[in-house]
Amino acid sequence: MNYSTVVKELIKEISELKPFYDKALECRLIEGPEQHYIFGNVLNPYLINLLEINEDKELINRIFDFLEKMVTCDDFQVQRVVKVTVIEGLAYDETILIKSQKYMGKETRKMSDEVGFMNFETVDKGLIKEIPEIKPIYDRAAELLWRNEPDAFTVFEDVLNPYLINLLATNGDEELISRIFVFLEKMANYDDFLVQYVVESTVLERLAYFETILTKAQKYMGKETKKMSDKVALEVKDAKKIKYAQKELSKETKMMNYEVGVMNYSTVDIELIREIPEIKPFYDEELESWDEEIPGQHIIFGNVLDPYLINLLEINEDKELLGRIFDFLEKMATCSYVKVQDVLGATVLERLGDDKTILKKAQEYMGKETKKMSYEVEKGWGRI
Repeated sequence: MNYSTVVKELIKEISELKPFYDKALECRLIEGPEQHYIFGNVLNPYLINLLEINEDKELINRIFDFLEKMVTCDDFQVQRVVKVTVIEGLAYDETILIKSQKYMGKETRKMSDEVGFMNFETVDKGLIKEIPEIKPIYDRAAELLWRNEPDAFTVFEDVLNPYLINLLATNGDEELISRIFVFLEKMANYDDFLVQYVVESTVLERLAYFETILTKAQKYMGKETKKMSDKVALEVKDAKKIKYAQKELSKETKMMNYEVGVMNYSTVDIELIREIPEIKPFYDEELESWDEEIPGQHIIFGNVLDPYLINLLEINEDKELLGRIFDFLEKMATCSYVKVQDVLGATVLERLGDDKTILKKAQEYMGKETKKMSYEVEKGWGRI
């Protein structure tokens, strides 16, 4: 068994799958690696249906015997198909995962125990399971902050970050801090880019803005978390230099500095100033009020852009400037980074919607995606 032959061997050993496999080929649905597609779109639904009915135990056993062969195979890519495609697919439904574990071989079960709480869809539940002390904070956030089911980025940002920072700032329970960093190390080592990215962009980036806190945190970090933290700390340090160096740069130099910038959560404020330089004095004033700390994007957009934009809409004279601002907001609405879209929705559009007259004026300038997002915001708040 190897990566190139594993699909053929699956169909040979589980011949009941052949009609579904043939149909997938006939429909020309396969995109990307055939192995992951076939296991994800042919085997998974078939296996899940069997587990739901839970009747043909002989067939279920044969399937899990085959998966055990894959897990114990020397080919890493074959093992990865089981891990990230089959088991993660089963883990989306806890009831199905529990049923499937009764049939798993020793190595498949070991892999399942790891995957069970360590994929992007379930890592937040794994966090609550491993660190039950934060459950009350999670419940509180669910009650007060979240209108929809939160993703992992949101849970770690709103729940874990303030809890962990407070523990480190107050030199709190060392055993509890250690458990948190053991969990983060598991995430940093896990073979799923999104899980790793939650650690990097949400937890470690936040810690990096507080040098004293970061120094304390590094004492608890595992090898991979520390490596990730060192990289993030350098990026944040450079970001700080860029932001504070702005005050000394000429307009021409500043424009050259950011011309190659790509919009993401870390740079969206810099891109705002680059495209709407009229707001720069208010931006600088906000930064100065934070001394050496860097305020988050929600604070910058809420304290700088919102009042500036609302004032412009009330006067409604400088249509060219309003047009440029809403062009920039449309870029945010179509940005691939969810956190950038969240700044637009939760901080800018919610504020505009607080005043129906202002919102009506704003809608005259909004792009297609901004209008859609504004509609969803208003609908979410029950204002339409």
